[in-house]
Amino acid sequence: MSKKTRLILLGAAALLLVFSLIWGGIIQKNDALSHLAKKLNAFGYALTGDDFYVYGEAQNTSVRALFPEEDLSDALACSLAAGFPSDLDKKGDILLLLAKVEEGVIAAYLIDGSIEFCFIETETGNVLPLGAE
Repeated sequence: MSKKTRLILLGAAALLLVFSLIWGGIIQKNDALSHLAKKLNAFGYALTGDDFYVYGEAQNTSVRALFPEEDLSDALACSLAAGFPSDLDKKGDILLLLAKVEEGVIAAYLIDGSIEFCFIETETGNVLPLGAE
């Protein structure tokens, strides 16, 4: 391989690397769930937008209306302890996101794009506030 060919290939590789770094930054900046990950990472987690699973959504309703037969008092206490607004009767477009963490599964209820109600459900069905061990 000649010196000229080697330089061309090296230049092309460098351009490709720069392009991929810029593209990766653009994708990360536009990640719709990165703001959620950032907020939950304040509790000691290392989540990214890719760690969330969209479990379900409902329009123009409240969390309490989604679970009329359930006692949400323990989950409410955990959500309030973590500092979330936790208004179970607030109406809006609800999105339920789940993320696996060491203690169990984070259940984050977003209403109109903001976290309203959030807690951890363990494998045994108990609930914990975020950041609990």
